[in-house]
Amino acid sequence: MHVVGARNFDAMDSIINKKKHKYAPVEMPQVKNPDYKAGETRTDEPRFIDKPRDEFNYTESMKLKIYLVAFHADTRTLEDDLKWADQILMGQSDENAVVRMKTFDEYENINRVADPIRRLSLIRDQLTLSK
Repeated sequence: MHVVGARNFDAMDSIINKKKHKYAPVEMPQVKNPDYKAGETRTDEPRFIDKPRDEFNYTESMKLKIYLVAFHADTRTLEDDLKWADQILMGQSDENAVVRMKTFDEYENINRVADPIRRLSLIRDQLTLSK
């Protein structure tokens, strides 16, 4: 992959495991839930809830902002890497393989999304059909 560092493994793992990597959501500061009853054995209320944004102190606000920036950057980088991998797959495919891929119904959708995971499945499917 063209990204240097630990994050390029997310894109590689996505392709190897044939499913898109999902980054963990940003952790919000938590507060005790006032509706949670400790003595009740069956309750649908969670013990803690997300702290309302208007109650954040400066440190919590800055920490959340840093996490959100990193989360969006990681997500964007993963999407760019997957598009790059898809372009390489298409570039390495011979003309016969591309013609056979075009016969599949989902070919246009895969091209529009540039999803190398689904393209690899499509290539695998066409190889099993040709045997």
